[in-house]
Amino acid sequence: MASTPLPGSGSRDTSGRWHAALRARLREAAGNSTFQEIARRTGAHPETVRRYLGRGIPSAEFVAAFAERSEEHTS
Repeated sequence: MASTPLPGSGSRDTSGRWHAALRARLREAAGNSTFQEIARRTGAHPETVRRYLGRGIPSAEFVAAFAERSEEHTS
């Protein structure tokens, strides 16, 4: 997977591409988990999970909870 520059790193239109890459990585890590399962693990509402994994911009809190709970889930 090609590296996507962080937003504000000087490259044009990186914010949109960076968020799209983040959503793609979250979907990949979610695997076959349902929105309901991810919501239960992260404390987010299932509709919020759907938006974040679709076209929304995930909050830092959601990404942190997702990473933390995903790590626990796979250990």
